[in-house]
Amino acid sequence: MKLLLLLLCGCLSAPALFSQPDDCIYSDFIQAHSLREKALISTCLWNRYIRNDLDSLRINARVLLLEAGPSDDAYAIAVGKRSLGSYLIRSGKPVQGIAYLREAADYFLKSGDYVLLTETYNEIGNGYLFKGEPAEAIKWFERSLESGKYSSDPTSFFLAEINYAQALLKLGRIHEAQKRALHYVEEAEKRSKKEAAANGYAILGSIAARSGKKDEALTLYLKSAELNLEVGSVVQASNAYTNLAIAHFGAEDFIGAERDFLKALDLRLDARNAQLVSEAYYNLGEFYRERKDPEASLSAYRDARDVARENALPLEEADALEALSLLFEQQGKTQLALETERELNALLRERGKNEVREESIGTDLDYQLKADLLKSGFLKRERMIREQVARSQRDNTILTICVILAISLSAVGVFLLRRKNLN
Repeated sequence: MKLLLLLLCGCLSAPALFSQPDDCIYSDFIQAHSLREKALISTCLWNRYIRNDLDSLRINARVLLLEAGPSDDAYAIAVGKRSLGSYLIRSGKPVQGIAYLREAADYFLKSGDYVLLTETYNEIGNGYLFKGEPAEAIKWFERSLESGKYSSDPTSFFLAEINYAQALLKLGRIHEAQKRALHYVEEAEKRSKKEAAANGYAILGSIAARSGKKDEALTLYLKSAELNLEVGSVVQASNAYTNLAIAHFGAEDFIGAERDFLKALDLRLDARNAQLVSEAYYNLGEFYRERKDPEASLSAYRDARDVARENALPLEEADALEALSLLFEQQGKTQLALETERELNALLRERGKNEVREESIGTDLDYQLKADLLKSGFLKRERMIREQVARSQRDNTILTICVILAISLSAVGVFLLRRKNLN
């Protein structure tokens, strides 16, 4: 059963679980009187949106960058780039996302903001996990843990530990991963941080599952789900239910597995996270295929494909197309299998082109944001400001030259006058 084993992805929201209060609302951002106040509120909104509402995270990032750009407020721009980077790494664009996050981290390092620096280093590590590079991710988690030692937030020193554990687990370093996860849970429970503890239990559950301890894994996954629902963390709870479903399937409890896969899907639909919704449909497709229900499997795979296609998620679309092609082949529908295979190949070719294009774009603003900036007149205003600065610098240069010439001529005049008097 080739399920998308989302046993660990819940912990990728961990940077937001400690450091910022979660009592802000978007109207606070709109009504804020200063750009600095808007940026501070955005750090709080990031905490909420990164866990439960990626669409709102994207919107908030764009609005902040649109407002911050003309003022050249470095702090607000860094906060906006961090939010945009967090959105992009979770939306199938890890290269661009990591670039934005690194720019934000550079500012936080220079300004000595170790709370935001610690969180942002952790996010960069998450970006590399999404990119499938756990060894590189570990380097950034270690930077986060080191930076956390200088943070005013007492939780920063272990913030990245749960994601560090995930990277270790991906590398097969199970004992080290378990040690990190246990310490993380211990520190989270000391501070009554239920959502953080829930992420730790999810990791420990996956470790138990890998070790063949099915009952222990179920207990840990259930504890993770209950804690996440208790604190209202929809995305994290959906991940926990996915874990439960996979564990139930492994124990041949197919009723429990179907129930929890559907519960995970409902929660992800509520969270409006297209990537996770597509994956939830894919998981259901795999479940129904294994249960010899081709019609239900076909419907779920098509839903996974459609959601991915509508939201420009090529990796998820490719997974769905591959599954559809295999399903058609198993049903003896050769023509449909070939047509789907052609779709998949065309998508993979286009994805290759886009990866090259994405690498070349680097930290350039994404296309929609560019359109927003053009529409707002920001780029025109920015060009005018640069021209005004250039004119001002030229005028100052000319004035300086005139002053120097005047002083020089005056000195020459005084010198000549003195010679005349001496003669």
